[in-house]
Amino acid sequence: MRGRARPRRAQTPTHYDGQSSTTSPVSRWAVTGPAHGRGVKLKEEDARTINPAILPNSIKVGGVAKDFCNPCETIVDTGTSLLAGPKEQVREIMQDFGAFPLIAGEWLISCDKVPDMPLFTFTLNGVDFDMTGPELVIENVDETGARVCIVGILGLDFGTIEAWILGDPFIARYYTEFDVGNKRMGFAKSK
Repeated sequence: MRGRARPRRAQTPTHYDGQSSTTSPVSRWAVTGPAHGRGVKLKEEDARTINPAILPNSIKVGGVAKDFCNPCETIVDTGTSLLAGPKEQVREIMQDFGAFPLIAGEWLISCDKVPDMPLFTFTLNGVDFDMTGPELVIENVDETGARVCIVGILGLDFGTIEAWILGDPFIARYYTEFDVGNKRMGFAKSK
């Protein structure tokens, strides 16, 4: 059979488990980087580094929906090393975790409490995306050799917009598919 390509067999993905769950349509695509800045409207043909905005149904701590972000804007950002949300909302979540403020919107938690932290959940298009304490916390050792645990959720204010950024902790836990052509996103549990 020279000259004819053999049909390829569909392969089972090796980088995530189960099915990818597609969220509701993306409301806005934005380019990041020095040439474009944040929040710029984007034509599909210009899509390179993109941050889609999606609307979560809720945020839950320990399975209980919070009174905020129902819905709010959420940005999936591969260039953000933490999750980030409005300062007051993050403060309420940190109280649920038993964390205490450090500096500039960052929060510490006793490293011994990390395994017992309640689940932190974003509900997107009716599907819960849970994160455990160990998935949310960054553990370091300070100059004295003591363990220091920083919760990977930063309190930031975005002006009048109620928005959350899903950065590295979320993207590490959930394989993220950016489907620019169909203006949607998909998530699946990473392996």
